[in-house]
Amino acid sequence: MVLDIRYLRAAAEAGEAEQPEPAAPSQALELAAGPEAAGPAPATDLGELVRRAAGVDDPTAAAAAVARLRELVPSLEGVALLADLIEGAADIDDPAGHAARVVAAQVLGHHRQWLSQRSGVERLLAWARAEADPEVGAALVWGLRNRDVVQEFLLHPIAGMAREAAMGVPVNERTLDALVHALVVGRSPDIDRILGDKLGAVRSGLVPAVAELLLRWLGETGSEEIANVLAHLPQVPLFRLFIAGEGAPRWRPEQTAEEAQRARAWHQLAGLAERALLAAPGAELVRYLVSHTARDEAFARRHAAFLEAAGHSQAAFSPELLSDLARLTATASNDKLGRLARLLVELSGRLEGDTARRAEALLEEWKTRSPDLKLRIYHLQQGVK
Repeated sequence: MVLDIRYLRAAAEAGEAEQPEPAAPSQALELAAGPEAAGPAPATDLGELVRRAAGVDDPTAAAAAVARLRELVPSLEGVALLADLIEGAADIDDPAGHAARVVAAQVLGHHRQWLSQRSGVERLLAWARAEADPEVGAALVWGLRNRDVVQEFLLHPIAGMAREAAMGVPVNERTLDALVHALVVGRSPDIDRILGDKLGAVRSGLVPAVAELLLRWLGETGSEEIANVLAHLPQVPLFRLFIAGEGAPRWRPEQTAEEAQRARAWHQLAGLAERALLAAPGAELVRYLVSHTARDEAFARRHAAFLEAAGHSQAAFSPELLSDLARLTATASNDKLGRLARLLVELSGRLEGDTARRAEALLEEWKTRSPDLKLRIYHLQQGVK
């Protein structure tokens, strides 16, 4: 067994393994050495420290060696020594050699000053491409975290390397293609979850770029795979792009066959986006819908289905949203308040605590606007159509 030092901070005390970054469960190992345990004599030779960390049979010695490795920043000579270990004979059947390679890869991934030059990144990338050892490979890919080049390992056949790539890939214009590709193809449930969470945090300006990528996948994969990617995207920019029509192709009488085909594909993708949004409207989308409904009657009529879906998503409503609603409807017409009242009445039986109390108070306040509105709200509360 080999101690995984990739996620340990240099400032941590010897014997305490702190993990600021998520670690693969199969590779994380806590140190069991107690505070009273006496460690071995200090060593200053990097090779000796690597061998101690690799020999995990003695937890106390391993803890002390790992602590020293965390504190030491390898010199150029130290980097060369670690590189020699990684480039050495890769024999998984040789426990000592295998363990030393794993630790060497972890140290080089922890201290990344040597990657400040392009040649260092290219060298690490070459090692990772050629690596067949799952533990060494995962540590090498971890060393490439937050760099665009790590995207090429998202669909790597070694699961640990693909998982490290998923956790370490930055989300930007240069990596979107690989990220969407990996999600459409599907690597494994845990990797898909990691990538889906990253896609959900993408900035709104990149959502049209994701849409363009998905247009290329239409016809090459199933609708469910496309819908799965759409379901992970931020909902408000997705709604604006496809449902509000901000990204829809403009029709021209003289459009080409290629333009007509693109328009058909766009409408197909818009249908999948609509289905994803109606299935699970989130808090941000509900806030967007409610605020625009309160201000724009035409918007409310066009998107009544989404407002109805929001009415079935009580988890998206909050006291803050109701406060915004009260502010936005201060001068609203009776028709507008009637539509919003229907939404609140439908939710009233499912809301709880302060949210339920605020919703009820808002309905009572609306009743004071006019006798007609009071009667409409009363009928809604009594279940009268």
